[in-house]
Parts: sequence; C-alpha cells; structure tokens
Amino acid sequence: YDELDIFRKRIAKDSVSFVISAGDITETGLLSEYELTDGILQKLNTPYFVAFGNHDSLSNGRYVYREMYGKFNFSFVFNNCKFIFLDNIKREEENRTPDLNWLEEELQDREQYQYLAVVSHIPFSNSRYHPVVRDRFNKLMFDYNVSTVIHGHQHNPILNTSTSLNGDTMITFVPGAIRKRLYVVMDFNHDGITVDARRF
Repeated sequence: YDELDIFRKRIAKDSVSFVISAGDITETGLLSEYELTDGILQKLNTPYFVAFGNHDSLSNGRYVYREMYGKFNFSFVFNNCKFIFLDNIKREEENRTPDLNWLEEELQDREQYQYLAVVSHIPFSNSRYHPVVRDRFNKLMFDYNVSTVIHGHQHNPILNTSTSLNGDTMITFVPGAIRKRLYVVMDFNHDGITVDARRF
C-alpha cells in the first residue's frame, strides 16, 4: 500500500490519460484489501481500470470485484485505440476456461481503430493453459492484428515483440509489480507505440 501511494503521487507528474492495473490488487481477495487499494486508486487524478487477478479471486474476491468494478470482461475506447480486458483466471476458479468467444466478438471491429490492446492478468504462455487454449489466443492476436498484449501476474518486467506473417508487430509485456517500484508509461501516437519502463 505504501508503494502504491508513492506511485499515485509519482504518476501525477507524468500527465497520463488513465491508469491500468493488470490485476492482483489484493493478496487474498479480502474486502479490506480491496478497500485499502481502491481508496488509494481513487486519489489518482485520472481514471483507472483494473483487470481481475488470481489473488483477487481468492476468498470472496470475485463477489467483491463485481460489486466494486462491475464486469470481469469489458472494453473501452480511447481516441484511436480499443482496450479489451479479459478475465483469464483459471486454477483459482475451478479450472474455468477464458471466454475466447467473447474476446473474438470484441476483436471483430478491429478496422475501426488504429490500435488494439488486450489486457489479461496471466500470460497465456503459462503452463496452466491447455495448448489448444494458448494456440487459439495467440491466433486471435495475430488474426486481428492486436497491437499490444498487457499481462500482470509475474512480478518482474518482461517485454517481447513478435511479427506476424504480414509484417505487423505486436508488443507483449508485463510491467512489473508496484511493490518492486516499477511501472510502465505507454504512448499510443500516430507514429507507433512507445513503452517506457520507469522506477520510482
């Protein structure tokens, strides 16, 4: 909580349009943890959007998240970019499968936007996903020319770029954990996407 509050004060100097959390805003999904974290996030001077993390799903966390933030799968559009948040929590949710049919429906208006970003907590490269699920997710990312995929879960920052057969580049990254005093500023502009990892 201390690091999150320091981050909140630091991000105010960056003039960002909004903040995304890639999940795990709690340790054990308790209401008190949600309230402490959201109390800090509410002090941000920008909107914020929270993906559902596996730690957030513990205890009664799924119910608390729904009451506090609403839908687990959702999307929004900002300027020329569409952001899609996919609930992909599996092991803690009785091995449920992420709703990739819903995701594909959300991807179908791809041509309306310059950029398309998908946010889900656990990287699909994780061994908890069946290869069929992993392969379908990856195929959707390239079939619909997704610009960037943002994950949480892993605490250290990871940045990868991959190129599809038609030459499009996709950025996949994990920004790193706030408790390690790490965050990432992304800029979606007419010339491309920049990813700037920062410490505070």
